[in-house]
Amino acid sequence: MNGSSQIDPDGLPLPDAEAAENCAAKAREALTARPKASDWAVLVASLYWAVEADRRAIAATNAPPGSTAARIALKAVIQFLEKQPCVMQRGASMPLIELQGALVDLAAGRVSQLLKPIVKPPYNPGKGHHDSLRMGMAAKAMSLLMDGGIREDAAALRVARAIGIESRTVRNWRNRLKEGPGPGAPQEAVRHYKEALPPWPGSTPIQQAERVLELLRARMPVRTKSQEPPS
Repeated sequence: MNGSSQIDPDGLPLPDAEAAENCAAKAREALTARPKASDWAVLVASLYWAVEADRRAIAATNAPPGSTAARIALKAVIQFLEKQPCVMQRGASMPLIELQGALVDLAAGRVSQLLKPIVKPPYNPGKGHHDSLRMGMAAKAMSLLMDGGIREDAAALRVARAIGIESRTVRNWRNRLKEGPGPGAPQEAVRHYKEALPPWPGSTPIQQAERVLELLRARMPVRTKSQEPPS
């Protein structure tokens, strides 16, 4: 690959040896130039507002459907980073600024090169990122509930009611993802299902499951049956 021989699970290039060394140096520098608590507080509040605006279906003027929350969140992140001297050196925030510009262009009817799809493959590309995340995290929540002593049917129903789908769909998703990638089990969904959760000290499996469902409800509005991907 160009500049790197390794990629991460999302297909993105990983730093080669030289870049990794430079990244480590920047990380050390960042430890001595931490952001102000007030800047961090403003960022957290802005990210909360992005999710809340999405939940209330509040849209930006002349914005493509579903893009408002992303634009609010991205703007907040950029404004936070632009206050950090160690980030602004060598224009480290420029990729995000370019993405912000591409989203603004969409509102004006222009499609940036950044957002143009690649040539459509001759095969079925499968579920998108949104659906794979939903699938993997719903299955994880069901497994956590079962780890906490809840029966399989009850666990599936609890997840289904939380995110607005049928319990058999949740059960089918979990069964497929447990077997690994394959038909009906996208690699990305399997990864979300199997990857470790962030450290939540002192939490039980059931509490972890509720936290996962809370995140799903916040990020993914409940769908109607006609919008739900096949089980």
